[in-house]
Amino acid sequence: MNGANLANGTLVGTEVDDTFEVTGNNALKSAEINFSNVSTVNAGAGNNDTVNTEGKNASLLSNAVGSIANALESMLITFTSVETADLSNSDTGAKGTLIGSAGNDTLALTDTGVTANGIGVSNLSSTIDLNSGGTDTLTGSDNNWNLNGSNNQLEADKGTTTYTFTNVNGADLANGTLVGTEVDDTFEV
Repeated sequence: MNGANLANGTLVGTEVDDTFEVTGNNALKSAEINFSNVSTVNAGAGNNDTVNTEGKNASLLSNAVGSIANALESMLITFTSVETADLSNSDTGAKGTLIGSAGNDTLALTDTGVTANGIGVSNLSSTIDLNSGGTDTLTGSDNNWNLNGSNNQLEADKGTTTYTFTNVNGADLANGTLVGTEVDDTFEV
């Protein structure tokens, strides 16, 4: 089988590690099969199910209760039970942006990217859009969390990468240090 039209249905992964390569809106490739009209992917019970966005953005998901662990959306496809996501384009090297959910997300900087709501995200843009959601928990900076002079933005270093977090509504720095700018800052307690 070379291709399958899911008619806006759900694709369910196997019990081993699966890879889902996003190829366009509602389209992906997995197990050498090109799928179209995919609305949802349940990655299954593997321990390292991976979504490759090929340089497209990925958004974390939430519902009325809060952020949803191991879930993201890219190119109109909702993925659940995902352990890893690679946001780079294998041909051009372009990197997609990670976008936070409307809930309280948990993000930890790692040597290879960031762990976001249980998903190890690699090869992402150094700008992470927190989507003005709830109060997000941010950890893993090599040094400090820095104000950068723009409203609702923070910066943090990890290895050789400086990450810029935009649309920050609230941040729990998990006992990290917040550093002001070189101009006058106002801190409300």
